[in-house]
Amino acid sequence: MNAETKDQRRSGFVKVLSAFICVLLCLCFWIAAHADLSVSQPLAVWIGSALGKTVVMKTGNLVTTAVTADQVVLTYTVTAGKTFYLQYLRVDTRLTTFATTATYFGATSLENPAATKLLTQMQAGAGITDMPPLGFAEPIPIAAGTVIRVVCTPSSTTSYTWQANFGGYEK
Repeated sequence: MNAETKDQRRSGFVKVLSAFICVLLCLCFWIAAHADLSVSQPLAVWIGSALGKTVVMKTGNLVTTAVTADQVVLTYTVTAGKTFYLQYLRVDTRLTTFATTATYFGATSLENPAATKLLTQMQAGAGITDMPPLGFAEPIPIAAGTVIRVVCTPSSTTSYTWQANFGGYEK
């Protein structure tokens, strides 16, 4: 094979490779344009303006050693005259003494008002749950004076540490 033939083959290969990369890039741009970003960015919610909004972010912790229903991990009372718009919720549970044992911890629930369950999740993992925050596409409005709670019902008397976080804004 002479040098000219090698150059022609190399040039052909480069053209095919360039076309393949171009098609791949077009496919990536198409996927990005049509992807459901609410799955990859669950907390990217912006409704209206920042005018008159007060950011509310709450966290609570509880260590349990009893199988008692609805133990309070986090509680918040919406400010009088305001509406609270809940944007995300995150609840994690772990063995208080670190281990990697597969564990069913129990259930956690979001209550609004107190004692009325809106959402219940089962908590399980290898010594810890590592759930991503649950973001709401449209913030959930909660009326003034309402008590919002995150509660847990442990599955055993093993010592578990529960952590709850939620946030949004009042207006």
